[in-house]
Amino acid sequence: MNIHTSSEQNESQGTVSVSLKGIPTDQGQALKEVAKARDINQSALLREMVNASMGSIIHVFCLKSPLVASLDQDIAQYNGSLVLPAWNAAPPAPQFEAAYRDLLGIRTEDDLTRILLRNAQYLRMRTSQVMPRGQQFYGGTALYFALFCDVARRDDQTIEAFWASIARFWGQWYRRQDYYQQINQLRSVLDLDPAERLYQARAKGVYSQAEIFEGEDGEKGLRQVLLTLRTENTRALPADAIQLFTLPICNGHILTPDPGYGAPLIFPNNVLGMGFRFREESCSLHCYSVEAPQIGDTQTLTEVAVELVRYVDEPLKAYASTIPVNML
Repeated sequence: MNIHTSSEQNESQGTVSVSLKGIPTDQGQALKEVAKARDINQSALLREMVNASMGSIIHVFCLKSPLVASLDQDIAQYNGSLVLPAWNAAPPAPQFEAAYRDLLGIRTEDDLTRILLRNAQYLRMRTSQVMPRGQQFYGGTALYFALFCDVARRDDQTIEAFWASIARFWGQWYRRQDYYQQINQLRSVLDLDPAERLYQARAKGVYSQAEIFEGEDGEKGLRQVLLTLRTENTRALPADAIQLFTLPICNGHILTPDPGYGAPLIFPNNVLGMGFRFREESCSLHCYSVEAPQIGDTQTLTEVAVELVRYVDEPLKAYASTIPVNML
């Protein structure tokens, strides 16, 4: 491959000319056919391909930084994983690249280096949050983990903006409550106050608290619910005391546990129904709401949150007489 700097200049930077040799015949033919289909010449097609991968400061840094490679190996050793070549990973989409750079003030590779060094000690925690043990991952993951850790350091507006512009596109399985839970785990280690979540209703009891959020897709009447245990009060309880709880009946609302959080429950009248359970101190549900004169007044979301908390607290309140609790 031959490279030389072109005398042609644009407004911001020079250009280089690159000559490629040794491309296999079938791949050269594929380039020719794709260029023809796009109605552009092969040089323009190659230029687009290079710009797509080499135009990302984040991706290029992942490819060439020895610090990123070293931290990738540390993650792999910690998690019993194998690092796949960074070159095989796709660069972030342009809109995500722009969001990263804007939200975190990334202008140069020095900025990325500072973010890496500032968050290196928290990468193992981030690994534990999202990566199953033994899972293979692409080189460059350490940088993306560091970027997330850096978001956790920022103000509430930046944290919410990162969710809106980047994190919510990571998959339907990844919910706002998951995001904020991970953010606040990191903020706890960083000795920072929890980030405020944008919830529609909230209730706090002795042994649990409930938060109700607008559904991510904006569907009318659909909301997400996050129940979390107050571990300072539940840690000393017997394990079987917090295994299974009854769902409250709230007029105008249907509560359904998300997969993994539901469990069959036999009621005192020998009727089989659905209950809910906590996993890793949290429980996720969906709330379907409707307002119609046929059913009477629909309870408010705050009333729903209060009922959820009450249905956790009520069967546990007897323990408060023997096991001290924090009422704040």
